[in-house]
Amino acid sequence: MIKHQLIYVLTLYSMLVSVSAMASIDIITPKTFSAQDHYAQVLLHKALSAKDNRTPPRIATKPTNLSGHALQQALLEDEISVMWQTTSKALELEFNAVKIPIYKGLEGYQIILTNKSMDLSSIRYLTQTKLKNYTFGQLRASENANTLLSSGLTTYTASKPAHLLHMLEGGRFDMLPIPLLVFDTYNKIMIEKGLDNGIHRSAVALAYTQPIYYFTNNAKLANDLRQGINILIKSGEFDQFYYQQTFVKNAISKLSKENLNIVQLENHNLPNGTPIAQSHLWLDISLQDTVVAKNLQ
Repeated sequence: MIKHQLIYVLTLYSMLVSVSAMASIDIITPKTFSAQDHYAQVLLHKALSAKDNRTPPRIATKPTNLSGHALQQALLEDEISVMWQTTSKALELEFNAVKIPIYKGLEGYQIILTNKSMDLSSIRYLTQTKLKNYTFGQLRASENANTLLSSGLTTYTASKPAHLLHMLEGGRFDMLPIPLLVFDTYNKIMIEKGLDNGIHRSAVALAYTQPIYYFTNNAKLANDLRQGINILIKSGEFDQFYYQQTFVKNAISKLSKENLNIVQLENHNLPNGTPIAQSHLWLDISLQDTVVAKNLQ
């Protein structure tokens, strides 16, 4: 009898400890893999701390790897509190979107890779109207693929970056636009797979509005984040933190120092309410040398 009572007490204590530990966590985020993810997690912490000068929230990271639909399902089932993803009409219908582009639109800039057989001088002065003369590759079911397709561009898709690079090297399509935020990842794959000799990096970049937002299933959290980020923007802390990031400095250097021909493309899939008119939320490449210097002082 005493043994059974002891087991019951220990079990109850274990349950209470687990509940207490969970109650001490304010926010659960997805597992972070990259510098960009780490930036998004720290920015979230800064934003929630800035609102009403509150005590910094306690943030835990979900240990399992999640991406795509699994990540959205985890948010829907409250396994995580927040995620950051490229926006879409479907996501904005499903979740509470904090409509402030956390990377200032940098995710919409993409360096174009080409097959080695293409004459790079022939596309040096590529224009939007001439894009339809070429074929493109993109990740399957990605918003980037949707943007190219909605612009009437012939687009072939694959499930993984390595597959796309092999397809480009093999001549399945002409051009592969790589988002600057993940360019180093693709470059690493090219070298590892021995594809770097069969693929050229052009002096052309695509640019279109493709914001990444915070999404949550909690209206109060979304409102707190929105207010907190706006406080950081108004104080200048947002820009200061943003321009300190190595991945931001490297990306801006590629855009502004390498004399790229940046071809603007309209994103026909943007949800209503995208804050395009709020210029302070977005990168202006023509002003970046001055802005970066100011925020690194």
